[in-house]
Amino acid sequence: MSATLASTLYSKLAGIVTLTLSTAVLIIIGGAFITGKLIVPVDANTYIVSVSSWVTLLMATSLMPFFILENVNSFQHTIIDLLKEVHRQRDEIEHLATHDYLTGLPQSKLL
Repeated sequence: MSATLASTLYSKLAGIVTLTLSTAVLIIIGGAFITGKLIVPVDANTYIVSVSSWVTLLMATSLMPFFILENVNSFQHTIIDLLKEVHRQRDEIEHLATHDYLTGLPQSKLL
């Protein structure tokens, strides 16, 4: 999901780099667990049957997409507002180029 977000907000290259780095980290951590170089100091079964661990997982998986989508929505609204401002400025520049500054009437070359 982080690669999708990076490519949406920044560029396709940023998404590819994020995906590559995430995959590399997962491979390194997985290899460390498989070879026994990385050991969890707690009993995993105790964690699995814990209600608080499942509540935390449920909250994280249900709320994180909401926060991400809310930020993307805010980003899109900002872009739309900026585009409206650009169009308004373009129309103002066109009006200034074709109308008299003092009277606001069309320039004589347009008549």
